Amino acid sequence: MSKVVEQALLQAARVVEEQLDAEIERLDALQGDDLEEFRQKRLQEMKKEASQREEWLKKGHGQYTELSGEKEFFEECKANERVVCHFYRDTTLRCKIVDKHLSLLAPKHLETKFVKLNVERAPFLCERLPIRILPTIASVIGGKTKDYIKGFDELGGHDDFTTEVLEWRMEEDEIEDDIVYEEVLEDGEGDEDDLQDYSDNMTGAEEELRMPEEEVEEGDEDRMTQDDSLYCFRQHTGAVFSVAMNPAGALVCSGGEDDRAYVWKPEDGTILFECKGHKDSVTCTGFSYDGKYVSTADMAGTIQVWDASTGELKWSFECGDLEWTQWHPQAHVLLAGTADGTGWMWKVPSGDCKTFERHCGRNTCVAILSQGKCAAFGYEDGAVQLWDLKEARAIPEVSGHLAHTSCITCMVSNSDGNLLLTGSEDATAKLTNGGTGKVLATFDASEGSSGEEQMPVEAVAFSTSLPVALTGSLSGVLGVWDLSTQKLRQQCRTPEEGGIVCIHSSDTSPVVYVADLCGVVSLYDVRSGSCERQWFGHSEEVLDMAVAKNETQLVTGSNDMTARVYSINR
Repeated sequence: MSKVVEQALLQAARVVEEQLDAEIERLDALQGDDLEEFRQKRLQEMKKEASQREEWLKKGHGQYTELSGEKEFFEECKANERVVCHFYRDTTLRCKIVDKHLSLLAPKHLETKFVKLNVERAPFLCERLPIRILPTIASVIGGKTKDYIKGFDELGGHDDFTTEVLEWRMEEDEIEDDIVYEEVLEDGEGDEDDLQDYSDNMTGAEEELRMPEEEVEEGDEDRMTQDDSLYCFRQHTGAVFSVAMNPAGALVCSGGEDDRAYVWKPEDGTILFECKGHKDSVTCTGFSYDGKYVSTADMAGTIQVWDASTGELKWSFECGDLEWTQWHPQAHVLLAGTADGTGWMWKVPSGDCKTFERHCGRNTCVAILSQGKCAAFGYEDGAVQLWDLKEARAIPEVSGHLAHTSCITCMVSNSDGNLLLTGSEDATAKLTNGGTGKVLATFDASEGSSGEEQMPVEAVAFSTSLPVALTGSLSGVLGVWDLSTQKLRQQCRTPEEGGIVCIHSSDTSPVVYVADLCGVVSLYDVRSGSCERQWFGHSEEVLDMAVAKNETQLVTGSNDMTARVYSINR
């Protein structure tokens, strides 16, 4: 990369030298009146340049300044022909390197307004432009984004590049005047909630930020523009790891990589309260069976329980590196699993605690059995341990040659609580008797998968309408297994074979909701295996999904830093 930069600089120097030689020859050929005419013309140009320089300085050119938010970004792009914007985050050290270089370039290039914008203040821009790598430098000329510099790969691939190298790379966009542009924001379009603060003061032309057509992969145009969501929640500044809906479907709780969790209304995103106090990524959220309490938990092990109606903190606990949390389906009891293999159970809000210890790797997932009297914990070594919750006593364990050979990733019990279905990194799912711990069947979820590599089973479910079990793997295959014959009944593939991360079985009909790593939610009929409907909107992977108990809407959390609410009935 450094050799390429060096050659480009040498070539640019030769061009400049040739231009200077040509100008010298032209001046040598001038005579009397020609010289006077040239002098007057030059004086006019100097006056015009001085006037332009004064105007630029009044607008703040020559300085490297910080913008307060998205509204000011649009205003600067409207008021200035050339804008260079550095999208940064305080915690990204390489952004400091870019700050140093742009501070030196700003007074040198008065024709350009140099600014910086914290991505935490610009969720809408980060999604639409898109900004996925930090630091990112965007060059906006005439209201069009002419170029992006993402990271340091184009600057030599190291941190000690010179200001001159950055300057050369930024000037490349001036040469490419023939680029065709794809609209990101069209006149009058966009989410009204995102633009409400400034839409009244902006014309359609002001909203027309464009990106190079080459940024759009062939065949993705429809996906980029299709958004089926009723509402998009954009308060998070990192990936949204967890979403939950209360039983009435009237509240959503979302937690993310930004160490924040919010409780908000799905119809308009109104935030009822922020769940403050977390110091690590919030990976677990959930509502109690009656919706009275909402829990939030982070990777470091801080668990908090809030009154869902008032936002009052009712109880909290620190338990070490956390794997999961789950509410009991019939009581104000919260369970959790930690990386040291321990299972935890607390009464809320009293905090009365019981522990279930098995020190053989991480405690990775849970399922409640026997009408809430027992629980099954899955572990990193592939074993399943059944526990009597009242007595905190271990009952049958599934281990040895009967157990999974790799980490258990997911598990679920049927509606009666007497069957357990587990999924594992070994690409299998196992059907187990919830009372005796006996393995009844092993389903090979790699059947029919393309490629030699066996992909983990990331989601499992039981149909409530038919005697079938469902498995979803990272290969993008949804398997429908007949419980009576223990054979594969149907096999469905997600769009673009995006890995399946969540499965939710309908309580009222033989259909299942499937979320995948292509950012899509699909509805499948388990009888025919046909895809009945799909919901689009996310630009990156769906990481979590929750479906309202009345099945009128669903909510998803994504790596694109948004949570989206979709109507099921519409």
